[in-house]
Amino acid sequence: LTRFPSTTLFTPARPPLDIDQSITCSAPARIDLAGGWTDTPPICHDLGGTVVNLAVTVNRRHAIEATVSRTQKPGITITSTDLNRTEHLRDADDLAPPFNPAHWSALARAAIHLSSPGPRAPRTIDALTRRFWSGPGGIHITTSSLLPKGSGLGTSSILAATLLAALAHARGERPSLNSLFARTLSLEQLLSTGGGWQDQVGGLTPGFKIVRTSPGSSQIPTFAPLPALSLAGPYGPVALLYFTGVRRMARGILRGVVGSYLSRRSDTLRIIRDLKHGADAMADALQRRDTDEFAHRLNEYRSLKHAIDPGASLPQTEHFAAAHAKDLLAWELPGAGGGGYLFMLAPNGRAAARIRRALQRQPFNAHAGFASVAPDHSGLRIAPRA
Repeated sequence: LTRFPSTTLFTPARPPLDIDQSITCSAPARIDLAGGWTDTPPICHDLGGTVVNLAVTVNRRHAIEATVSRTQKPGITITSTDLNRTEHLRDADDLAPPFNPAHWSALARAAIHLSSPGPRAPRTIDALTRRFWSGPGGIHITTSSLLPKGSGLGTSSILAATLLAALAHARGERPSLNSLFARTLSLEQLLSTGGGWQDQVGGLTPGFKIVRTSPGSSQIPTFAPLPALSLAGPYGPVALLYFTGVRRMARGILRGVVGSYLSRRSDTLRIIRDLKHGADAMADALQRRDTDEFAHRLNEYRSLKHAIDPGASLPQTEHFAAAHAKDLLAWELPGAGGGGYLFMLAPNGRAAARIRRALQRQPFNAHAGFASVAPDHSGLRIAPRA
């Protein structure tokens, strides 16, 4: 396994941005394929985690992007292009915990709080920005996501990691992946949203991979790339990604599963053991490029997620999958929730076309629809300074 390099987050490698310069970081989404929940504290602290996931482009693009600019005008501005929202922060208390996770800019505020150098929080916004740049200039953060909250594709965690990367590089730092993973966990704790490490690892590193950690409070992910399975047909398997139009946030689900683990319910402990075993088996299937075993393990993973949280499904997906079983090798709802995107694997191009026509004739709802999906080969991408 390749261990991520461990350079510190706040060691400047070059000067910070000049006035009117900006830097943009982008990342793909991730689809979890096996082992989810084993990356979640305290489960991974006790047992270590093992997951297999895939970084993907959505509609041929990185789905998540963050830009940090150094502005002539003092102060801090936060913009979300997908939400069409902008706010100008005027009080340093706006950047101090606790943060309201339901507020649209909470993630960006927490990221600035974590990225501000120095042992103590500054008293004013101007003092914060001067400390951040080691000189004058304001901060303008712009975030963009092609994916809605509750997509099941790791949106929030990957956006947090991407923004933390952009803030670090804007200051001239070169953070290691491990430092970004760790600080993303810290950010999620500040937001009280919980979660594990597989989303940010899945989005910031490319392609198919197996990711492991050892037991202990210091979770240091190590990963090994896995051979890419062709998912584009027409004569082999074809991957389909369909937005169900239903969003389900993982926060409450996390509390339920972690609670059942802490109470040492025998069924929960057995499922977690099976999830770890399934991740190793999925990695073996990919190593052998065994499509049938890959599909079997993906279906098994869906069943295990449903067993650990019976709400992790939608009646519409169950009914559709039963009605079109002959055209589906495997399917799952990525992530911890039971909404968001539906990931399907058809045996060939003709079967994929039949599935697509069926859902276009009778969509789940007015918000549902297909997106193109393909393995991503770059992971976190850092654009040159502009």
